[in-house]
Amino acid sequence: MKLPYHIPKDLLSIFSKTKLNVQPGEYLIVRLPLKYGVMLRELSKFVREPFFNYTVEPQEITLVVHERDWSNIGRDFIETQIEHGYNIITMDVTVDLNVIGYLAVISRLLADVGVPIMVVSGHRTDHILIKKYDLQKAIFVLQDLINSCKNIVIV
Repeated sequence: MKLPYHIPKDLLSIFSKTKLNVQPGEYLIVRLPLKYGVMLRELSKFVREPFFNYTVEPQEITLVVHERDWSNIGRDFIETQIEHGYNIITMDVTVDLNVIGYLAVISRLLADVGVPIMVVSGHRTDHILIKKYDLQKAIFVLQDLINSCKNIVIV
């Protein structure tokens, strides 16, 4: 892959060290009313899969949960909006919080091939939710980026 645009040296180095890890199984994105916040905290004790995220915003709660875990805890929630069929790609590299543009490069490359994403960031790593029918395309594009960055000599 010839990089489609200039990527700063610090990002080349980070991408060259990045490993892609696909979390096993399928995930859901669930929208819940705020009134379920306390119940969700209690039920989250029963989550068994390694990736689970919930974000509390002023208007709602957004949950990223494995389908198996949702089948265990979801029956207690009656007012939900659920998006099915997501896979999670973890960008396994530590990115300093002061780095600028890491996710912008990823987002732009995937947008250029028509792959919509949702990003969940932790303190150490970033996770990209991809519809399962786009997973192989996303892996190909991201791995190509990583390999291209590894092949560039940084002076």
